[in-house]
Amino acid sequence: VITASYAGVSKPVQIRLFANGALPGGGGGGGGGGSSLNIPSTVRAFALLGSSGVTCTASTVVGDVGSWPLAAITGFPATCSDAGTIHAADGAAQTAHNDLANVYNSWTQPCQTLASGLLDGITLAPGVYCVPHAASNINGGTLTLTGSGTHILRFTDTFIMTGAASAISLSGGATCGGVGFQIPVSGTLTGRAIGTFLANTGAVTATNVVLTGRAVTFGTAVTMTNATISNAGCN
Repeated sequence: VITASYAGVSKPVQIRLFANGALPGGGGGGGGGGSSLNIPSTVRAFALLGSSGVTCTASTVVGDVGSWPLAAITGFPATCSDAGTIHAADGAAQTAHNDLANVYNSWTQPCQTLASGLLDGITLAPGVYCVPHAASNINGGTLTLTGSGTHILRFTDTFIMTGAASAISLSGGATCGGVGFQIPVSGTLTGRAIGTFLANTGAVTATNVVLTGRAVTFGTAVTMTNATISNAGCN
């Protein structure tokens, strides 16, 4: 049972694969709409993007790495490898940083509110979902996103994955390029993650994680340790 909220009206709905999420680009049905997250090419080029810096330790990155306005990017190439370009407070990083605000705001749409912030064992069809606060959002289990279209998860404050077994998986035509996590404060990634993780005011910390997608923050820094992050195929 979840509480579905749309246009200010809330009611309990007994459903497993949800069906009334508003999607970017049109369509109100769970399987309707396109697979675009409205992420411009200026942002899609990046695997990691911070505002106060990027810190990397013993990790591998595929995709550009950037920070703006501060140029504090450390760990490359000393302990980390990057199959991309480093943008330390340059024009490309500034443009991408500025565009993050538009991306974040475009994800602020009417949503279905989930009954719990713990997402272990949950399967979601395309749509926009508001996720309540939880001590851990994925705690050793798997969140499955299924169906072609766009999946946007809007969190109350933080997003936290706990434990090596934690995972986000795709099925039924879902693609990395259609998965977005809107995080008002900070994000913590571990295990296996997929999609674009966009934090507003806080940091994104990626530790012992394999991330297919990107970790970006409008507010502070991105830190990764013993991680593999690739934006290849996530556009």
